[in-house]
Amino acid sequence: MRVKPWLIPPPSYDDSLPADSEFRVLPEEVAALNAAETCIMCGACYSACQVVAMNKQYIGPHALLKAFLRVLDPRDSAPAERLEIVGGDDGVFRCHTIFNCIDACPKGLNPTQAIETLRKLAQKRQAFEAARVERQQSL
Repeated sequence: MRVKPWLIPPPSYDDSLPADSEFRVLPEEVAALNAAETCIMCGACYSACQVVAMNKQYIGPHALLKAFLRVLDPRDSAPAERLEIVGGDDGVFRCHTIFNCIDACPKGLNPTQAIETLRKLAQKRQAFEAARVERQQSL
C-alpha cells in the first residue's frame, strides 16, 4: 500500500498515557482538515480522472486527498515519508489539473486543491533535501 490512510503516532506515544491526554490542534488546522475528512472514498473522482485512464499506476485523486489529510494532521509523525511517496513519478506531479474530480465528487470536495497543496509541499521537501546534499558535498 503506497498511501497509508491512517495516522502514525509519534514514537514516544504509548498506551501508558492517561486516557484524558490529547493532541492540541489549532482551529485553522481543523478547518483545513474538515473538508478532506468528509471524503467517503466512493471512487467517483478516481473514475472521472483522465490521468487514471491513461496511467493505472497513478495514485489517484481520492488517495491523494487522504494523503493530504494525513500530511497536514499535526498528530501524524510521518509527513516526510508521505510527501516522499506522493511526490514520486505517479503522485502529485502526474495530475494534469483537468478538474474532472471536482465535478464528479458527490460531497463537493476539491481533490485538485489538495493535490496542488501536496505538490507545493513535496517541492519544498525535495529542495530542502537537495540543499542538504549540496552542503554535505561542499564540506
